[in-house]
Amino acid sequence: RTARGGGTLPPLPLVIRMNENLTFTFAGRNQISVMFRAESVTKEFDCSEQLRRRDCYLDNCTREVGGKLTPKIEFQTLRQRQNDLALQLSHLRGMNRPCSKNIKHSAEIKQAMRC
Repeated sequence: RTARGGGTLPPLPLVIRMNENLTFTFAGRNQISVMFRAESVTKEFDCSEQLRRRDCYLDNCTREVGGKLTPKIEFQTLRQRQNDLALQLSHLRGMNRPCSKNIKHSAEIKQAMRC
């Protein structure tokens, strides 16, 4: 995408010396820096645009009939996440308040429960 009326990038990086300690360099939206120099200290600050996503989200999904977009990544549905949470909470409940119906009974456990 390009910004409306964004213009073109300069052929060479634009360097502006703001004062004896600060230098501003612009080569594009993703290459902007400010350099600070004082005596033996040098620090460069990256002021460029930081994007979370550099590709289009449509590249990582498929379009189904009816226009629905399905991602090409592994994901859980809301129902699957709810079932997983319910299972985790039931295990926690079993640890906090044990009940014999929640224990898978083997022969040894049945004998121990009868005693």
